Amino acid sequence: MQIKGILLSHAIRFFAEAADPIAERRSPIPLIRGLQDMYGFVQVPTTVAELDFTKGVTFLQGYYKGAVISKFQIYENGMLCEALADNSTCDEFMGEVLKWATTEHNIPVKENGVKAFLSQLEIASNANLEKHLQKIDSVAALIGQSLQSYGQPVALYQISGIKLHYDSAALPVPRPPEFVFERRAGQPYSANEYFSSAPLRTADHMRVLDQLEKIF
Repeated sequence: MQIKGILLSHAIRFFAEAADPIAERRSPIPLIRGLQDMYGFVQVPTTVAELDFTKGVTFLQGYYKGAVISKFQIYENGMLCEALADNSTCDEFMGEVLKWATTEHNIPVKENGVKAFLSQLEIASNANLEKHLQKIDSVAALIGQSLQSYGQPVALYQISGIKLHYDSAALPVPRPPEFVFERRAGQPYSANEYFSSAPLRTADHMRVLDQLEKIF
């Protein structure tokens, strides 16, 4: 597997108790300016309405160790960081912010130990999905024949991807989303380009994809 591009990458950390980590009977201005000075955020909260932790206090377009932090949000129950980079960078960034807030501003933020990730990648691969799923050829043929009977000149339907999920009905929110590996929309099959989404660190995502390629 070869990464052609990172389409979306984010990391989330959860707090042990719901709280307003910035708005604690003090002006938020020093904290906002501190984050802007350290990470060069182009857009920061400037109004009282934008300091709503239930909706997320948002910082846009910052910079951390050569990566662009597209979005950083602080909620009453956690933090989210989004970047077009390895999501371990997002997680490391939030760890640094939490340490700074605790040591420099004495903000009593405690994490509950739960982290969440999302990694969406554009992949180049020679995986042969059709070879290992021949049992559904008859279903694909039936779909194609039906469409042709409607006067639509379609080619043979083929397996175009896989999704893996779990029975999440009994689990509390937030629930990790499904794993997706499918052909890249709008690209010919001969391009061997795929889209993959996983609730994983980018490095773990790639390990899964490498294992998948070995199977296919």
